[in-house]
Amino acid sequence: MKRIFFLLSIFILIPVCLYLALDRENIDINEFRLDSGYEEVRLSDGITSYKDIGDKNNKVIVLVHGATFGSLAYEEYVNVFVKNNYRVITYDQYGRGYSDRINSNVSIELMERQLKELIEHCKVEDVILYGVSFGAAVVAKYSSNNPETVSYTHLTLP
Repeated sequence: MKRIFFLLSIFILIPVCLYLALDRENIDINEFRLDSGYEEVRLSDGITSYKDIGDKNNKVIVLVHGATFGSLAYEEYVNVFVKNNYRVITYDQYGRGYSDRINSNVSIELMERQLKELIEHCKVEDVILYGVSFGAAVVAKYSSNNPETVSYTHLTLP
């Protein structure tokens, strides 16, 4: 009986108590973003959190994450690219990471618009795009609609 109670407390009671104590569902977005290390820009559909790392004169790579992970999943890649003389932009798509949770339907057009506006905000005219999963679809759509700004596209599908 003690073993059952012990296992219940580990797998049920402790996570429930942590969930209630941390109150992550009601945290203020500005408090959540505080000290994240991300820059913020208000685009037409909401605030996008992003990182722009490396020499501004270097060739630019934009990493576009999939639907399940935010840009934090690509932190390990950034330093490798920067050490190889690239400027790297990572960002959180709407509804992920530190970017806004928007009240409209998530669509490929919405995510393409976010990518386009972020690239314009960062004053990038020639970009390498790397997209994974849903991010690959966003990159493909952007590349087909803006071929003059894209020098290379890499798509990784699940």
